[in-house]
Amino acid sequence: MRAFLLFSVLALISTRMESQAAGGADTSRPALPNTMQLPLDSTKTVAPPGVSRSDALYYRDIVGVIFDDTTSGLTVRRLLGRHHGTIIGGVPGDGEYIVRIPDPGRTFDALESVVARFNAEVGVALVRKVYYRWKPILNGSTGDSIGPFGWPVLITTFPSLDTSEVVELPGGHRLYRTSITLRFTPGVSDSAKVKFFRRHWMQVIGVTRAMNFFVRIPDPGRPVDRLYQVLEGLRREPEVEIAALLHRDPLSQTH
Repeated sequence: MRAFLLFSVLALISTRMESQAAGGADTSRPALPNTMQLPLDSTKTVAPPGVSRSDALYYRDIVGVIFDDTTSGLTVRRLLGRHHGTIIGGVPGDGEYIVRIPDPGRTFDALESVVARFNAEVGVALVRKVYYRWKPILNGSTGDSIGPFGWPVLITTFPSLDTSEVVELPGGHRLYRTSITLRFTPGVSDSAKVKFFRRHWMQVIGVTRAMNFFVRIPDPGRPVDRLYQVLEGLRREPEVEIAALLHRDPLSQTH
C-alpha cells in the first residue's frame, strides 16, 4: 500500500513539473527568415534515380517544411527537436521553413525516407526535398512569355517586386497585387509549367531551389476581392499545389 502511495505521489509531482516546464517554454512559432541561406557546397547532395548529376541534385541534409495553419509553436519546436532540425532559412508567402537535418546517407531512398517521416508528423502540411541544382528550360524560339534567358534561379535572395502595385488591407497592411508565389503539384513537367504560365499571362521573375516560383500576374485592380478571386481560381487548377500572396509589409508570426 505504501509503495502504491509513493508511486502516486511521484507521478503527481512529475506531471506538475512537466506542466510547469511546458508553461514556461516559448510557445510561439520560430521566426520565419526571409532568406534561404542555402550552402553552395555540393558535398551532401544526391541525384534522383536515372538522372544525371549535371541535370538535378537534391540536398541530402536540407528539407522544406510547411506547417498547418493551426499547428502551435510548441508543436513546431518539439517536431524540429525530434528530428534534430535547425532552421537556416525561409520562403515568405508559402510559410516554408528551410531546415537542416542530420545527413540521412548517400542514397536517394534515404532522403525519401526522411521526407516521408516528416510528412507523417501531426501538424505538418507538406515537407519537400530541396534542389541544389536543376536544369531550367530555356525559351529558345518558342515565344513564351518567360523571356529568352530562362527562369532566374534564386539562391540567397528574392526577386525585386514592384512596390508601386499594392493593395491595402484593414490594419494598414499591404499586399503585392501583381506578384504571387506558386508551387506545382509533383509530376508536373517543366513544359507543362511553361504552358501554364503562358495560359495565365504570367511572367516568371524567379524560382528557388525548392521550386517555389515568384511570378507576375496581370493587374487585377485595386479592390482586394479581385486579387482573392484570382488566387482562388489558381488554387483550383490541377497543376497548382500552393498559390500564395506576398505581403508588402512583414507580419507577426502566428502563435
